[in-house]
Amino acid sequence: MLDYKVRRVVESDRVDILEMARRTWGGHDYMPAQLHGWMRSRKCRLVGIEVKDHLVGMANLHLIDLGKTGWMEGLRVHPKYRKKGLARVLTQALVNEGIEAGVERLRYTTDSSNSASISLAHGIGMNVKTKMGVFWKGSLKRVKRGGVREPPVPVRPASARALLKEAGTLFSDRLIVHDWKAYDFSAEGIAQVVKQSEVYIGRKEGKIDSVTFGTERVEGGEGGWSITIYAESQQAFLQAVYSQILLAKEKVSPFVMGIYPMQFRDILLEQRWIPKWTQDFAILLFEKDMRPR
Repeated sequence: MLDYKVRRVVESDRVDILEMARRTWGGHDYMPAQLHGWMRSRKCRLVGIEVKDHLVGMANLHLIDLGKTGWMEGLRVHPKYRKKGLARVLTQALVNEGIEAGVERLRYTTDSSNSASISLAHGIGMNVKTKMGVFWKGSLKRVKRGGVREPPVPVRPASARALLKEAGTLFSDRLIVHDWKAYDFSAEGIAQVVKQSEVYIGRKEGKIDSVTFGTERVEGGEGGWSITIYAESQQAFLQAVYSQILLAKEKVSPFVMGIYPMQFRDILLEQRWIPKWTQDFAILLFEKDMRPR
């Protein structure tokens, strides 16, 4: 039986954590770019698993929505120690942290094809709250402009907050999902996503018909462009997609990663530059209600 200890992550664990990240997703793990902020934030609770004086697993519970939501992220286990139940131990440790923090709910997102992650979610009583499509595209020079001539201009934060309320009908789930995170469509949630993202508004005949969030996303040392598009129609959706591709080219970003409502999957797949595997790529948002009953 494996002898391990669950404890809080400390600064001296950094080398072990980066080694785990190096062995995740072929070295294209986003976590190293986030680690510094996590370790210094009072809103983050990092837990780890120690074996033989080395950290072999870790996960983070990030308190958001004014402490109402415990966001579960960054679960990693060293390849040598996988399939030993440690991911389940870390998941339960985050549940315990959420109880201690008094959160109303736990949430996290995962790839819809990640059966192990989905099993962990079900194991602690989580349910799927929403599902959205995802695409990833490099080699942006090969993507034509799609009729778009100028890159979009972001609106100012104060204006963005007001405009988002005006565009509330686009957010049917009352959620904003962006860069693999989720925010309530509330004053607090809108303020959080506007603080961390650029916001682009599309209009038709004076009415808002699309909202796009954009953020730099670092993967394996490369800073690409991460977007989420909410739109009223297929035309508005495609206009936003091509506008963001043009913007990413202006930023000299090596890739674009996009999240979008599932009703636009078919029209997206009709675009010649979209990889075929996009038809199977989706993000699931899981939630567990932590309120006393």
